[in-house]
Amino acid sequence: MCDIKVLEDGAIRRSFLALLALVLAGVLLAVWSGPADTAATFAVNRTGDAPDRKLSDDACDTSRQNGKQCTLRAAIQEANGTLGPDTINFNIGGTASVKTISPTSPLPVITEALTVNGYSQPGARANTLAEGNNAVLKIQLSGANAGRGANGLQISAAESTIKGLVISRFRNGIRVAGTGATGNSIVGNFIGTDTSGTARRGNAYGVRIAGGPPPTRWEAPNPRPGTSSPATATARRAADMASASPPQATSSRATT
Repeated sequence: MCDIKVLEDGAIRRSFLALLALVLAGVLLAVWSGPADTAATFAVNRTGDAPDRKLSDDACDTSRQNGKQCTLRAAIQEANGTLGPDTINFNIGGTASVKTISPTSPLPVITEALTVNGYSQPGARANTLAEGNNAVLKIQLSGANAGRGANGLQISAAESTIKGLVISRFRNGIRVAGTGATGNSIVGNFIGTDTSGTARRGNAYGVRIAGGPPPTRWEAPNPRPGTSSPATATARRAADMASASPPQATSSRATT
C-alpha cells in the first residue's frame, strides 16, 4: 500500500509540474512576442471619414457590419499602430469615376513608415510619357470640409511614400515635419489641381517642409516655362516649395 501511495503522489507531482511548465511557457510567449514587426496592407473601400472601431485588432474596420468597412482615416490609424513598413491601397466601389474623400477634420499624422498608393484604385495608372502626361488618377483627397488649417496628409515618419493622389483645398497639401521625417517620397500626385491635373484647385501650400533636415529635393522632369528646373529647386524650404511645384504635379517627385 505504501508503494502504491508513493507512486500516486509521484504521478500527481509530475502532472502538476507539467501543467505549471505549460502555463509559464504561455506567459513567456505572450511577453516576448509583443507587436509583430511585419508589414501590413490595408485596403480602403469607403469614401467616408469614420475612425477605426478597434485599434487593437490590426484590422481596418469602422463598423460591426459584415465585411470590413475601411476608410482612409481608419487605415492611417491602423498603420500607425502596426510596426513595419505598411501600405494603404484603395478599392472603392460605386459609379463615380473619381472617388472623393473629404475628411471632416484633420487626418491622423503618419507616424510609421507607410506607402499610400492611389494607383491601386481600379482604373488608375501612372504617367508613362517622357514628355507630357497620360496619368489617370482615381482617388481625390479634398479639404473642403476638413476645417481651417487642416493638412491633406502629414508625415512625421521616415521612409514613407505618397503616390497617385489628387490633393486640393487644404492648408498644406502634404506637410512633412519633424527631425525623423527623412527618406520620404512624394511621387506622381496632382497637388493643387482638379482630377485632370489641368485646372487649379489650390492648397495654400502644395508640399511644405517644416522643421527637420533641409533641403527637400523636388524633381520636375517637364516644368512649364518660367518654373524652376530640378537643379534650382533643390534648396527651397517650406513656403517656397508651394511655388516650386508645377500644375502637372503628376510627373514630380519630392524626397526628404
